[in-house]
Amino acid sequence: YTLVTATLLVTAGRISDMYGRVRLYNAGFAIFTLGSILCFFVQGSGNTAALELIVFRLIQAVGGAFLMANSAAILTDAFPPEQRGLAMGINQIGILAGTFLGLIIGGVLAAVDWRAVFLVSVPFGLFGTVWAYLMLHETATIRAHQRIDLPGNVLFAAGLTLVLVGFTYAIQ
Repeated sequence: YTLVTATLLVTAGRISDMYGRVRLYNAGFAIFTLGSILCFFVQGSGNTAALELIVFRLIQAVGGAFLMANSAAILTDAFPPEQRGLAMGINQIGILAGTFLGLIIGGVLAAVDWRAVFLVSVPFGLFGTVWAYLMLHETATIRAHQRIDLPGNVLFAAGLTLVLVGFTYAIQ
């Protein structure tokens, strides 16, 4: 999940600049929530279930990349310079609190049923999707004829993947 999210951040940010930050932020919520629901419904055990779970976590990661790439940009667009620091700080507190509480709640739920770990994020994802759709409006200017640097994004993703894999093996 983290590897895919990290490698897609640059691409997700560029696509969002091209098609609208708010639109793709909303899509990120919906995709993440769909991935969570799919992870919850993984049945069975062994290689097939493991492969299903990996694929569904990748779906979650795509949604997470769009959320992460756009949250700070939307806040920057929405708040005047003198309030941006406070807005970004509150956003980061929410992210860190969610990460911390997610570890604790996930650990408790994993003892009951590991699938419930994925179900916890569904109400938040549904609420976030609906709230963002109703409350957020695009303020950034979308310029026509923008392109994605595909070779650069692929090279970035491959390089970051190699660095992260290297760190993982070094730690082991």
